Amino acid sequence: MPKDKLTYRLLATWLYVLKVSTAAEIQQSFLQMDVQVHNHKKAIPQTIELKVGNTSTGLQMPLLGFGTCCRSSARGSALKKSISAYLKHGGTLIDTAIMYENHADIGDVLQAEFQKGSITRQQLWITSKVAPSHASSAAEAASMLDKSLQDLKVDYVDLFLIHAPGPNSVEIWKGLVEAKAAGKAKAIGVSNFSPEHIQQLESNGLERPSVNQIEFHPWVDQSGFDNVAWSAEHGVVITAYGSLGSSYHDGLEDAKVKAVAQEHGVTPAQVLLRWALHQGVAIVPGATSEEHIVEDLKAGSFDLNADEASLHYFS
Repeated sequence: MPKDKLTYRLLATWLYVLKVSTAAEIQQSFLQMDVQVHNHKKAIPQTIELKVGNTSTGLQMPLLGFGTCCRSSARGSALKKSISAYLKHGGTLIDTAIMYENHADIGDVLQAEFQKGSITRQQLWITSKVAPSHASSAAEAASMLDKSLQDLKVDYVDLFLIHAPGPNSVEIWKGLVEAKAAGKAKAIGVSNFSPEHIQQLESNGLERPSVNQIEFHPWVDQSGFDNVAWSAEHGVVITAYGSLGSSYHDGLEDAKVKAVAQEHGVTPAQVLLRWALHQGVAIVPGATSEEHIVEDLKAGSFDLNADEASLHYFS
């Protein structure tokens, strides 16, 4: 509350005119105004709408997920512990793949969390992927999804992707289209596809993917930026992996990133994740410790300024 009595009385009078009559309402209104005036924080959405072309699917995918790829702690008890921590702190999207060989571990921990009431299946978004090496036909792709559902111990996944383009992409995509029609996947998409790869699917009379999961951060080559721009124009949601720079650049040690982090009182990882959200893409950072999981989940709790949020500020 304001310490100056005159300020408080003027505020109370103004609120009375607006027919705010209780002290609690006066206090709450002041706090809300204080946040708006002093923080200038831009509200970011928690989810992003999925489409097929220009047509809405009616699905809202969480923007900040939990990746389970490419680290020794992405299997077994370490993975189960980190997923429990992620869900405990409000996370709602688990990203996995057949290639990660951790579906059974994820299925075990999710069943335990469902039984505890930590989260319901309807509140949780599960994304998985099938690689071209795992299926050569539509029927094999559908069979791989069935096996994934069995291992994950769920009746459907929210999103199923082709993990990478290959000579059999069209046939696999046909299998995913059929799985979606059968209700085994709520939405379908691709990963590591270029716009040309997506157009190849469409040229065979098939629907456009709703999502393309690609490596994306400030230091990707121009084709990555072009892919994001094309997808935004054509109704394809981008999910970014490798948000901290991956093999391109050590983003956590980048001088410019560290300076921005210090300016905002956050970590370099949070700066890079927030930058990605500013570009309108979803993110799936991975973490092992509860501390880092919470850190990632707070990536939307501050706002970069217009320059810092610009596409090429860090590159």
